[in-house]
Amino acid sequence: MIRRMTPVDLPAVTRLDARVFGQEAWTLAEFGQELAGPDRLYFVWEGVDPALGQRGEFDTPGQRSRFDMTGRSSGLDGGPGTSRAPAVVLGYAGVWTGGPDAHLLTLAVSPSVRRSGIGTGLVSAAARAARLADCRRMRLEVRVDNLAAIRLYEHLGFVRIGYEPHYYQPEDVDAYIMGHTLGSVDHDHDDRHGGRNEHGGDDGYAGKAR
Repeated sequence: MIRRMTPVDLPAVTRLDARVFGQEAWTLAEFGQELAGPDRLYFVWEGVDPALGQRGEFDTPGQRSRFDMTGRSSGLDGGPGTSRAPAVVLGYAGVWTGGPDAHLLTLAVSPSVRRSGIGTGLVSAAARAARLADCRRMRLEVRVDNLAAIRLYEHLGFVRIGYEPHYYQPEDVDAYIMGHTLGSVDHDHDDRHGGRNEHGGDDGYAGKAR
């Protein structure tokens, strides 16, 4: 299920972020600042991790509320008559909606559940939030060497509109800037990546992915 991220989720989200992004990972304090920042919306995908089958390192103790942005089950919680393992945070995304161009700030999916549509669902939730905020377009940055992420974004209708050399630090990796006119986002393609996007616009986002 996709729902809005809350402060209770931050420890689990921070651990998942470190697993996916390594040196580029945000701290707990940085996630807290992001979650409380103006014009920022963060979402998590919560479900059962098939690699764990029980409460694991990405679990959010006590957080069992569901806010279904997609109107459908994640397909990861088991069927009728099965014993349901506790839900964990399997992915998250953040979007800035303070201007005509929304900005997908970050996207990550646990490696154990990639190719299950979670990334697509999270991007779709971010796009829906941007449309409700009267944004006309969405843009993002993606590492030029993250071919799986680039394929996902292209499948969702994003196109390359720019190039930023030396964008990702400390690894000194270039970035493509990609954009999408809001109106529809494809729900049917799988995700194979984590994608961190950085923003340097007028909304106060500065520094590493800030």
